[in-house]
Amino acid sequence: MKIRRLHLRASVVLSLLAASAVGASSLAWTGCSAGEGSASLGAALGAADGVGQLVISQVYGAGGNKGATLANDYVEIFNRGTADVSISGWSLQYATASSGKVTTPSPLKDATIKAGEYYLVQMGAAPGANGTALPTADDIGSLALSSTDGTVFLVDNTTQLTCTSAATCAGNADIVDVVGFGSAVTFDGAAAGVLSTTTSALRDGAGCTDTKNNAADFTVAVVSVTSPRNSSAALHSCGGTTPPPAGGTGMVISQVFGGGGSTGTFGSDFIELFNPTAAPLSLDGLSLQYGSATGAFAPASDAGDPGLILLPNVTVPAGGYYLVGMSTGSDAGAAFPVAADLIGGANLAATAGKVALVNGTTPLTCGATAGSCDPTTYLDLVGYGAANQFEGTAAVGVLSSTKSATRNGGGCSVTGDNVADFSVVTPAPHDSTSAKNLCVTVGDAGTDGGSDAGSSDAGTKDAGSGGGSDAGPKDAGTGSTKDAGPGVGSSGGSGSSGVVISQVYGGGSNSGATFDSDYVELFNRGTDAVSLSGLSLQYGSGEGDFASAVDGGDPNLVTLGDRMIQPGEYLLVAMGTPGTTGAALPPVDIQGTAALGGTSGKIALVNGTESLGCGGSGDPCPAGSFVDLIGYGTVSQFEGMAAAPTLSSVLAGFRANGGCTDTDENQSDISAELPAPRTSSTPLNVCAGGGSSSADGGRSSADGGSGDDTGDDDSSGDDDDDNTGGGKNTVTTVPSSSGCSVAGAGNVSTGNDVASFGAFAFVALAFAGRRTKKRS
Repeated sequence: MKIRRLHLRASVVLSLLAASAVGASSLAWTGCSAGEGSASLGAALGAADGVGQLVISQVYGAGGNKGATLANDYVEIFNRGTADVSISGWSLQYATASSGKVTTPSPLKDATIKAGEYYLVQMGAAPGANGTALPTADDIGSLALSSTDGTVFLVDNTTQLTCTSAATCAGNADIVDVVGFGSAVTFDGAAAGVLSTTTSALRDGAGCTDTKNNAADFTVAVVSVTSPRNSSAALHSCGGTTPPPAGGTGMVISQVFGGGGSTGTFGSDFIELFNPTAAPLSLDGLSLQYGSATGAFAPASDAGDPGLILLPNVTVPAGGYYLVGMSTGSDAGAAFPVAADLIGGANLAATAGKVALVNGTTPLTCGATAGSCDPTTYLDLVGYGAANQFEGTAAVGVLSSTKSATRNGGGCSVTGDNVADFSVVTPAPHDSTSAKNLCVTVGDAGTDGGSDAGSSDAGTKDAGSGGGSDAGPKDAGTGSTKDAGPGVGSSGGSGSSGVVISQVYGGGSNSGATFDSDYVELFNRGTDAVSLSGLSLQYGSGEGDFASAVDGGDPNLVTLGDRMIQPGEYLLVAMGTPGTTGAALPPVDIQGTAALGGTSGKIALVNGTESLGCGGSGDPCPAGSFVDLIGYGTVSQFEGMAAAPTLSSVLAGFRANGGCTDTDENQSDISAELPAPRTSSTPLNVCAGGGSSSADGGRSSADGGSGDDTGDDDSSGDDDDDNTGGGKNTVTTVPSSSGCSVAGAGNVSTGNDVASFGAFAFVALAFAGRRTKKRS
């Protein structure tokens, strides 16, 4: 639901929310409340607290100046409330410090900022002469900010403000927020400090602090390339958890090992958590509580019992794990193969005991007698061995120094019956850096992933509808091949359906380069996890052949190794040794050797590791040679009717819609934008409808039938609730047919209700005219 005016009466807004969302009252997410402060420009907005409240969270005005850290000015907006807010028809406006007069407004694009989301507005499309490029912006503005002093307004229309001071602007209901800095004459309460080429005005509390006093709310902070936050940044809750699916948090306990230090597999005990839902979830306010087989859960006070472990305010992505290692144990076993995300103090029994995930930090103290804990007091419970409390018909079997209780399907089996959901197997802990394991049909916007949840039930947790079918690599089907323009296109190769090249940058370490290395970014726009085993990236110069030498003998051929790429996941392939110009890339997923052309060239994703040895002028590669191809600049081969634009040391080739668009036309699918490499650590960007197109040879049916898609992202036939025609569960072994049933943890739906709270939006940077005016 969109709320256009933040200063609506609270009663009206709450009525609208109640009418539009079933179960909204169960969301355990509360916005931060505004401070009282003195009479201020934002006073009229107080009624919107806890509903939807946008504020300016960061301002930087020295972009491109001599000595500047960053190449562009920017204004960052943040939604510190609990409801999504539309900024359609809104504007950012700027007033100089000397006169207080407002310059020409900069309209904002038609967008919605989710609760807890950041939104980055870059000023000027082209970067200035100095500084590092910003992360990918959500919008391009036109304001010329001062590097030291001035005022920025967020206004709910595009009419130029006529007020020129704090006194004359006070009470203007059109002003949503205002930030004055330095010697500004217009501000909220008092102006924030003077800025510089290396500092920004940064709202405290990650954007949550709002006492209606700029001086108190903002810190003059040193900026870096990671300071500006865009809509791809993790959602940040003000005083509560990231909005979960209605009815609960959705997190489950996926593995328990109590044999640490007992001359067994590992030297320490551990508890592993897992997010089987379709949305990112926060651990804020949750705790793990341990009890012996016949003892109470954490019977001592909050801080005095090692059996109570308070979880931090971190967000676990859909399909993500979180590992809590225990400080008890010895050197009798090996170290974990991954690093624990948190260290707890519980001393788990090796053979029998019970662990509860609790929505709160108060000790349960129950559990000393069978069934004594009310099932509404916890979110998930695992009893093992001779435990007197468990979920379902029986506890998990007896564990040992070499055996853990491991939730089936990599964490996806959630039927509410411990003995059915868990197996006693060799322990294998996963942490937050481990590969994601998506349980639900991520491409389906219908109800396939839903499960009727309710609270955990120690007897029979409501199982919902179970999980989907096993998913191997998607069959490429027999859809049409790509258009044969001057560069003949490709059809999807077996095992590669859905994977495309989503970004290419060849200006690494060139003069004025944004980054010190070339890179190629891969993206899975399909609905199934795909193995990259047997695939390669092959590069050719503008008029030259692709990797002309034999496998392993040409640096322009890069094998991708045996790894999986999940639906909506990015992988970053860095090319060559980093140079001396430009910023370092984020941690890469694959290291390659190719040296890409800075302005022109072609890069192909190939189903095989043999060199193509074709593609040069007069020697085009035949149809079917590629899984995907991007030709940019002046080039001999490309997809469709024309190549992608010419690139540079500050421009990368971006596939539209975060990588989801693939019409087999490089010219329309790929745009030249500021480079912003994404990695497997970037939040998933699941394409609507699975992102199917003729580029993949047609979406395959679940039984291996041929695809007949025409390439549109709203492909018909694959999003039906019966989950046929390719809408497979990605990596699950849950024995049912319609997504991950997360019983007792809330309704896990892949519909718009979840997407509106959990999806991370990627908004492609839209280029406008070159900025010509500089300022002090």
